[in-house]
Amino acid sequence: MNKIKTYRQGDVMLVGPISKPKNLNELPVADRAILAHGEVTGHHHSFSKGSAILLAPEKDAVECTHVEIADALALLEHQEHSTIEVPSGVYQVVRQREYSPEAIRRVAD
Repeated sequence: MNKIKTYRQGDVMLVGPISKPKNLNELPVADRAILAHGEVTGHHHSFSKGSAILLAPEKDAVECTHVEIADALALLEHQEHSTIEVPSGVYQVVRQREYSPEAIRRVAD
């Protein structure tokens, strides 16, 4: 197993490569493998279709908790951030959170 690294693009961070958890289900992918949708701009953090497999514990999950890159590397793209090259492996997908007096919430991108 390679050394664990982090890859950050805006409010999304990938941590890995890690061993693939056993309880994950593959999520369907339409045009792009979207890790996270922007709540404010409508932009998204995504890989091209076929370059990444989105994974989550629930089969009908709206967002993935892990992503698997099967090729040597895949490009994580976003309309307002630089593209990031992510090597093969399984990664945990972490969304940045922020504190407010009302609640701890995800950062709006």
